[in-house]
Amino acid sequence: MAPGNPDNDDATARITRHGVIADLAGMGITAVPERLAGLTNLMRLDLSRNRLTDLPGWLGDLQSLTYLKLGGNELTSVPGSLARLERLRSLDLSRNNLTALPGWLRQAGSLTSLSAAGNQLSDQPGAITLPTGLTHLDLAGNRLRVVPEQVRDLAALTYLDLEDNQLTQLPEWIGELTALKELWLRGNMLAGLPASVAALRALEFLTSRATGSKKSPSLSADFGDCESCP
Repeated sequence: MAPGNPDNDDATARITRHGVIADLAGMGITAVPERLAGLTNLMRLDLSRNRLTDLPGWLGDLQSLTYLKLGGNELTSVPGSLARLERLRSLDLSRNNLTALPGWLRQAGSLTSLSAAGNQLSDQPGAITLPTGLTHLDLAGNRLRVVPEQVRDLAALTYLDLEDNQLTQLPEWIGELTALKELWLRGNMLAGLPASVAALRALEFLTSRATGSKKSPSLSADFGDCESCP
């Protein structure tokens, strides 16, 4: 059968461990195979690098899912039915055609890792919705001119990637994210960093146009004159 056929036998060949893991990455499928709907024990589903333009509503019935990869498709939206995935901890929406994140993400209480890199996210009102329990957030390669205000509420955040956007400055409140260990900022138009960055005592890795790359357990000591950094 053609690779785009959702019932292609090959498209479900990589279901292992009694239906707990389904790897359909790079299969060229244009629709999610319906036979997956019966896999109520499915915990990890990889649908990345396909040609999906939408997702079936029944995907939200896979209540055991904790890990869902949807990167590298042609999605312009994410259905509200995924809000029913109460155990979901990791969601990859990178490299699609999203102009906004789904509003239901705000209530995704179990989600700790979110990648929305390589989309078309902007500063339009309502475009960025984030769950407050995130520890890993990747918004690289979008159209952001300011750091989304909702990032301020992510007290547990340890990894933040904002590279390749259109940022000209960081907000002073960035220093409130005291759990941050990695902050990626290259590919923006930053002339320097705010003094509040010195409060990020847990920071171990920083990249930006202003600072180059820095790896050090005492990075805050280097932030006094970032405009002159290499």
